[in-house]
This record gives sequence, C-alpha cells and structure tokens, in this order.
Amino acid sequence: LKGFSNSIAGLTFINDGLANSWVLTGTGALTLNGPISVPNPTQPANIPYITGNLDLGGGNRTVAVDPVAGAPGQIGLAINAGIRNGSLTTTGSGVVFLGGVSGPTASVATDAGTLVLGNSGFLGGAVTLGSAATLDMRGGSFTIGSLAGSGTVTNDTTSIPGNTPGTLTFGPDGTNTTYSGVIT
Repeated sequence: LKGFSNSIAGLTFINDGLANSWVLTGTGALTLNGPISVPNPTQPANIPYITGNLDLGGGNRTVAVDPVAGAPGQIGLAINAGIRNGSLTTTGSGVVFLGGVSGPTASVATDAGTLVLGNSGFLGGAVTLGSAATLDMRGGSFTIGSLAGSGTVTNDTTSIPGNTPGTLTFGPDGTNTTYSGVIT
C-alpha cells in the first residue's frame, strides 16, 4: 500500500510457486472486512505474509490456512503486523504466525491447527484455544491478555537451534478465564 490505507472485503493468498504473495502496508493500514485464506499451499519457501498495520474493521475475521504440502509444521501464513480493532479466529489445520505487536482490542481464537507467536512481544487480547489447537511459543517470551480453552500450549525450542524456553505471561486484560489444556 506504500503508506496509503485501503479496505478490502477478504483476502485469499495463492501459494503455488508462481509468484510471491504478500501485503505490505508501510505506514498505512489495510482494513479487512472479511476472511483471510491460504488454500492448499505448496511452496514452503514462499510463505504468504502481511506486514505493517492490519485493521479488522471492528469484526471477527476468520483466517483459514491449510497445511503446507509435504511440510505440515511449516508456517502457512505470517501476519507480522500490528493488529487492531477486532478479533481473529484461525481455522484449518495449518500454521499461522502472529509476529506483530497488537493492542488490547485484538484477540485470537484458534479452533484447530497451530498458532505460532513470534518476535517476543505483547498480544494484548485474549487467546482462546480449541481442543484441536496448539499455541506454539517456539522459545519466545510473550505477554497475552488472557488464556482460555482446552488446547495445547508448547514452548518447543528444538526447531530453533540455540534457543531456550521462554515465558508466557497472561492477565493484563483483567478477565477471569478457564484454561483446561496441556502446557508442555
């Protein structure tokens, strides 16, 4: 967007090896009024990504990411953007990376698949994990608003040589939640 702002109804990334797929907002913002999807990604070397500023338009936006063909643990979509004004619900059995610093109004629900937190930082909203979902810290230290649900939280550092386990801090959103999942 080269510093300008724009609104779109939804966003589908095609990861077929023919072109790179990304959204760069610069100082502008992309306002998303619908879902994000990455259907059947085939190229682990060309991860679709969004960087800059992502405004969710005050709604709950679905992020549907399928696993990368031949590399099921590979990140299928990287959102390395400041997220504000709404919430995300990740679906599908793929891997979604959240690496931007987000304000207290951005919350994430993961119904299935894996949510990877990156760039050690602050995701100020609630994180809710469905029973088929995993929150993967990959050795980073993070602060999230609150943790709820029944999925798995892992801090596996084996995929990042030299990395040591980090710390997950939660509670700054002041909500009382129940988490009944497993922490490894």
